[in-house]
Amino acid sequence: MARTKKKDNSVVFIGEEDKEPLLKKGSNPKNSTPFPGSFIKYLFSEKSVLMRILSSLCPPFGRFKRIAVDYEGSFLSTFFLTAIVYWGLVTSTEHESPSRLFALLHATGLTVGYLGMISAFTWIISRCTKTAIMPRQIVCIMGYGLFGHAVVLLICEAGSDEWFMTLMTLLGGLGSFRICLILLARTAVPAGRFVLCCPVAIIHLLYLVYLHFVIMKR
Repeated sequence: MARTKKKDNSVVFIGEEDKEPLLKKGSNPKNSTPFPGSFIKYLFSEKSVLMRILSSLCPPFGRFKRIAVDYEGSFLSTFFLTAIVYWGLVTSTEHESPSRLFALLHATGLTVGYLGMISAFTWIISRCTKTAIMPRQIVCIMGYGLFGHAVVLLICEAGSDEWFMTLMTLLGGLGSFRICLILLARTAVPAGRFVLCCPVAIIHLLYLVYLHFVIMKR
């Protein structure tokens, strides 16, 4: 009797040791490419931090099932969101314009504080649901998940608030969907998947709503 081949829906976490820059391969003078070409090649290569950040909006299927576990991309996504929130604070007309230092501290606290709290919350629930994931992996996937929020706020701040709901559903939803699928793939207990993924997705999207309507609204 022929065996039915099971579809592999698992995700693979890769660390810094698996993502050596492609620029290293061009260290041989005979095979090296001039700087502009080598930099552009690296920037848009699969292993570059730019592509890892952009892949945070893609479901973990096929080539995107390799989940980056590095603080570089997570830090850049968080920094990008912090910069957008800072911009919204200093240009807001709903509240008194705060000093630049206070706005910077406030924006940093909102983003870094949220990243720490949602990571801790996810880790606590993951222990209860027996999810096979480490704290460092949680911090990284949550950090990458902030990139979609930053893009939504940037477009709404530079353009019109009329696009917020559409962008939140599209970009914010894609980031939350990827996080949930990663957690789902690492959770063996069916009931635990619901207990873990639902609150994480809801909190992640509500955080974007809070930033837009409470912090960045003009």
